[in-house]
Amino acid sequence: MPVCTLDSGATQTDPGKIPIEGHTIVTDAAVAASCETTGLTEGSHCSVCGEILTEQTVIPATGHTPVKDAAVAAACETTGLTEGSHCSVCKTVLVAQKVIPAAGHKWSEYRESGKVKRKCSVCGKTETVRTLPKVKMVQLSKTSYTYDGKSHMPAVKVTNSAGKKLKEGTDYKIKKPSGRKNAGIYTVTIEMKGDYTGKYQKTFQIIPKGTAISSVKAKKKAFSVSWKKQAKQTSGYQIQYAVDAKFKKSVVAKNVNNTKKVKLDVSKLKAKKKYYIRVRTYKTVKVNGKSKKIYSGWSKVKAVTTKK
Repeated sequence: MPVCTLDSGATQTDPGKIPIEGHTIVTDAAVAASCETTGLTEGSHCSVCGEILTEQTVIPATGHTPVKDAAVAAACETTGLTEGSHCSVCKTVLVAQKVIPAAGHKWSEYRESGKVKRKCSVCGKTETVRTLPKVKMVQLSKTSYTYDGKSHMPAVKVTNSAGKKLKEGTDYKIKKPSGRKNAGIYTVTIEMKGDYTGKYQKTFQIIPKGTAISSVKAKKKAFSVSWKKQAKQTSGYQIQYAVDAKFKKSVVAKNVNNTKKVKLDVSKLKAKKKYYIRVRTYKTVKVNGKSKKIYSGWSKVKAVTTKK
């Protein structure tokens, strides 16, 4: 059997010996080094005898080529990442990025168009928190009192669009008018607060005390009427007469601008005609710089038929 090299008893020139074949060379492929593992140079060996002909040498690992992974700042609603790195060759993560929790909004509330809204001072985002209920009704429990020398103040009732009764001090405050004792017109100011906005003004009046007809006398195409004196918080009297018992048509009014005068003669009437008469008091007050009369209730109606 042929061998690749001379054995101890053979020569190449001896024809009696078996000729030498020589090595059958096989290439041992090179192995490239990677970032973390070594490589090998190209070598060779004999496929017959196994002898290494060219020895492969170890190529050291190349090591990683780091690339930075940029940090990502956390926002109000989105998470961020810390800075990290990876190898640009093998993509191995060298420094893992850690998640930074979302920062959350920094809200400040404000009111606009009947709504409570809020805005983030960091990102500028706005959103509606809730819709404010509207004031539906503001009313006084009473709008008219009769003068009695005492101070008066009606209760205030405020309800919202849902029908809920609102609370003084929490939802609104009241500015009461001064006095509220003498005959006059008084304005109550209701200013909303908390979840409600707006200012409302409601008025009530204290009217003078009324009077009563004491006598009616028929005369020729005329009559005279007398009434009880009512001077307290009163500027004068108003007398009405008409042929209509309901005072719906042909009504004549006469003012007496003197509280001491308690009688009125009415003439130039039709003969034998029935007339209906009533009397009330009035007080002249100033409202926004202008004079205005406020009246008591009417007296009971008296009737008289004129003479021929």
